[in-house]
Amino acid sequence: MTSDDREIYGFGPFRLDVADRRLSRAGIDLTLPPKLFDTLVLLVRAQGRLVGKDTFMREVWPDTFVTDVTLAHNISALRKLLGNGEEPSYIETVPKKGYRFAAAVALVADQPSESRLISHQPQATARRSDVHLRSPRAVYALIGLVVVAAATAGLWIASTRASLATTDRDALPIRSLAVLPFQSLGSTELDRVLELGLADTLITRLSRVPELNVRPLSAVRSLANGQMDAVESGRKLHVDAVLEGHVQREGEAVRVTARLVRVADNSVVWSGTFEDRAGSSFVLQDAMSTQVATALMPRLNPQTRARVSEPGTASAAAQQAYLKGRYFWGRRTPEGLRKATTHLEEAVRLDPAYALAHAALADTYVILPGYDAGANQHEHIAKARAAAQRALALDPTLAEAHATLALIAMNYDWDWAGTDRLYRRAIELNPNYATARAWYGEYLAFMGRFDDGLVEIRRAHELDPLSLIIATDIGKVLIIARRYDEAVAQLTAVLDLDPHFDAARDWRLSALGYRGSLDEALAEVDRSQTPRDPLGALSSLVILNVRAGRMTTARRALERLEIAAREQPVSPFLLALVYRSAGESDRAFAELERLYQARAPGIIALKVDPAFDLFRGDPRFEALLRRVGF
Repeated sequence: MTSDDREIYGFGPFRLDVADRRLSRAGIDLTLPPKLFDTLVLLVRAQGRLVGKDTFMREVWPDTFVTDVTLAHNISALRKLLGNGEEPSYIETVPKKGYRFAAAVALVADQPSESRLISHQPQATARRSDVHLRSPRAVYALIGLVVVAAATAGLWIASTRASLATTDRDALPIRSLAVLPFQSLGSTELDRVLELGLADTLITRLSRVPELNVRPLSAVRSLANGQMDAVESGRKLHVDAVLEGHVQREGEAVRVTARLVRVADNSVVWSGTFEDRAGSSFVLQDAMSTQVATALMPRLNPQTRARVSEPGTASAAAQQAYLKGRYFWGRRTPEGLRKATTHLEEAVRLDPAYALAHAALADTYVILPGYDAGANQHEHIAKARAAAQRALALDPTLAEAHATLALIAMNYDWDWAGTDRLYRRAIELNPNYATARAWYGEYLAFMGRFDDGLVEIRRAHELDPLSLIIATDIGKVLIIARRYDEAVAQLTAVLDLDPHFDAARDWRLSALGYRGSLDEALAEVDRSQTPRDPLGALSSLVILNVRAGRMTTARRALERLEIAAREQPVSPFLLALVYRSAGESDRAFAELERLYQARAPGIIALKVDPAFDLFRGDPRFEALLRRVGF
């Protein structure tokens, strides 16, 4: 068959060569499993005609029995690979009948002069980096953004094309970016770590560009299922561009294909493919992050360029342990945090100079007592402090470590000046670090600076618009500022997004009680009484019924609470409020003393939280405020 007779199709920015079994987008080859390729060929050949399910079964799986689920999975995987950004999509579903290829298809000759038939093809060129991973350890190394001279021996780099549409980019500047979890066709824990781990390390690197607002991993984690296309995800995250990609494994070989998509016009700003053919323990992820940063900010200064490609560790095993730790840390469960601790401790043991791993370990230690009642608070805070200080000794520019030390200074040291200084330093180092701004906003509110606190925490929400906890924290600050109507509206909006988000439900209950909506608050307690927090529900019943003047009902609830407290510990914070509400002031102050002696995080709320209004004016309470440093 001559080149003119070859079966080569063009549609959108894609080129499909049937004989060579190649699919490319804008000149960049994409790898498809055999059945996925056969499914695409069948659809493209039909050129808009309906392809029935029986036809797929007969042509794609002639000797294998498969169900409609397998076909649907193939279609879904194709849609993700083609990266539909606008309706209509490339593949249209005809319910109960089959599928139709919706895009215009042209049969083109295999000649460079015919490339004009493929629309949206980028004009500028850059490099392509090809690397094949030959071992499971190298799979994790692929995620790492590290290349050192010793690790690059034998590394082969081929030429490639990547798009940099300079004129269009200048017309539509990109100042915000979301790195989506990379998609793989597997379902093992290794695949999940690959998907989120690759996004995590790219986020870490690209966040070092001061002009670029990169959404944190917490903002994109919920998009890991791949149900949204790039443009839809970008709009949901309120960003100018989205970096997405696919990770494909065949045996021990791994290939990563990535592209940078501008949300406004669904154009591809950059794309690249990365493989390892030399079995190197480290691969080209630093090149990937540098290329993306250059595509976004072509005039990167040498210092920023160096920061983007700066290595984190020279140990593949340490990198593997770090990525596992970050994956389990993000699950925010007692079991997940314990696993994260184990992996991150392994990472710093393997490479004691790995600053990011020390910072991640500090974050794990500091939040673990809040999720695991069996964790020793004083021991974990001491470990968190040591890990954060070690991270800063290795890299003084890590905003995460500064923010963790600020949280410790705020909740456990009661060092208000030190807290302010550390939060400011974290935000100075990384103005786009949403967690630091959220924590600082809470701190300012607890210091009585309500308006300043709301500014910071709302900025955090802009940086991480999908964070339920930050959205809930806005409601918390509104409560502290006595803006109860606004707080109820804010927390109701959070529950509209996720009716099962308990923190928002608890704070909304508080807001209802403070504004005097006692019947509504009591009804909410009745609806939400579950094994999740029966002691909290009983405490609320005592306090709300006292406020409503229903003393008999309040007394019965208090008796039930005291019986339950014999079987399981009750927070001194709750008991102090309950006893003060019930008029038992001496017992209430005994519980406050327990809070003070335990250096409990709730102490910071003493100064302004309306929960403590019942204590104000009592000399014992004023003395306690002075002892804490207010």
